[in-house]
Amino acid sequence: MKVQGQGVPKPPQPSPFGAGITYRGRDHVAQVMCLIGMSSDTKMRKWYSKLSEVNADLNHGYNIRFNNHHELVDALKEVNTIIQKAANLR
Repeated sequence: MKVQGQGVPKPPQPSPFGAGITYRGRDHVAQVMCLIGMSSDTKMRKWYSKLSEVNADLNHGYNIRFNNHHELVDALKEVNTIIQKAANLR
């Protein structure tokens, strides 16, 4: 930032990324771009590998719960039909 007159800072210029991104937003964009560039680093690769393993574990657990839920719903539907048929026999 350049200084005008009596020490008043000059306002930041419009963002090259668009008018909606503020000065702070541009800083975050620069940080994200830097982090993307660092992703080729071996430490980041190890981190991504661990993250992928955790994600796979979470997906596996979700699929188990999903299947158990659907089996329970099917069993409850079957119990409900049995109860309805028994009620009609009276």
